[in-house]
Amino acid sequence: MATFERTQIPIKDLTNGDKLNLTLFRLTGDRPGPHIHIQSSVHGAELQGNAVIYELLKYFKENSFAGTVTMIPLANPQASINKIGTATLGRFNSITGHNFNRNYVDIIDEMNFDLDAFIEENKDQGWDDLKKTYKKTIFTLLKEYQDKISPRGLSENVKLNLVLQKLAASADIVLDLHTGPIATRYLYSAEYQKQSAKYFLFPHTLLIPNEFAGAMDEACFSPWIYLHEALEEKGIRHPRDVEAYTVELGSEEKISSVEAREDARRILHYLCSKKVIEERPDIIHGDQYHCPLDQYKTYYLPQGGLVEYLKHPGERFRAGEALYRILNLSKLESLENLEDCTLEVEALSEGIVINHSPACSLGEGAEVMQVMENPTKWV
Repeated sequence: MATFERTQIPIKDLTNGDKLNLTLFRLTGDRPGPHIHIQSSVHGAELQGNAVIYELLKYFKENSFAGTVTMIPLANPQASINKIGTATLGRFNSITGHNFNRNYVDIIDEMNFDLDAFIEENKDQGWDDLKKTYKKTIFTLLKEYQDKISPRGLSENVKLNLVLQKLAASADIVLDLHTGPIATRYLYSAEYQKQSAKYFLFPHTLLIPNEFAGAMDEACFSPWIYLHEALEEKGIRHPRDVEAYTVELGSEEKISSVEAREDARRILHYLCSKKVIEERPDIIHGDQYHCPLDQYKTYYLPQGGLVEYLKHPGERFRAGEALYRILNLSKLESLENLEDCTLEVEALSEGIVINHSPACSLGEGAEVMQVMENPTKWV
């Protein structure tokens, strides 16, 4: 039977003196194993991950597992309550304009940490002990970084991201649960994790470079990339078994308990491959496709108007097929030029639609659709 802890972590003082808190659940299994960190809704409108966390809590309550699991639903409460009408403006800070998932820190680079000296001091340790030492070092560096930049105060984005990054510093596996706008299920995986990523059984995987670009998953795996590169320069090889992913769970502003159960089974299927659970979940799944990040392409609207989406998330298309149609009645000068009011935008290459804008009324230059081009089928 798992042990259960619930912790409230203050992240912001409000104007009335109350505090805005994160709620953290930590479950400890009945045998040793990895530490798993799962968080959801860093972008406030991306809600499905909370339903998935609920399903995972039910599973771990009733089943044996190894290690510890930390789960943080609504990991950015500031974003989740940032509303205009019923719409959640939860991707960007409404004051600074900063993306809530782009203020993490590349801590090894930022603090000019001497990896050669660290390796020399700890090279005789076995991998398990070396990992523990390195995790403590990462956490200490994050605290030192916060002390360095805090004399004039911290922006709310930076403070939140540092809190989350410190909580994840001890993890062996980090899953950052997101959604797209109107989207299919897909995964962001660093190249070095490619073989492990298959075990999520997600239909679509975007393979990103093994480098930092500001997001949570990159902030968590980058220190380990640097460590392994430094070790291998000295002829020392250890398993690359610390992993971090961005997990995209469909569309924003919605939750589905039916889909959450399937999402949770996919995550558990992956965790079974990591020996966290023993029984592999039964999942009916279809073909899996992947592509490098440079083949993940965005279509921008060539003219303003009303957009009719002709291809939808998860659908395949061929080069030359129409992806969407634009209707603009202001172009109508007479009934003789009705056809001038519409424009169909065709695919430049074969691919799969990953997501499209939730809006149908868009101006020129708006991001309208993102696609995987020339995807490769996983075998």
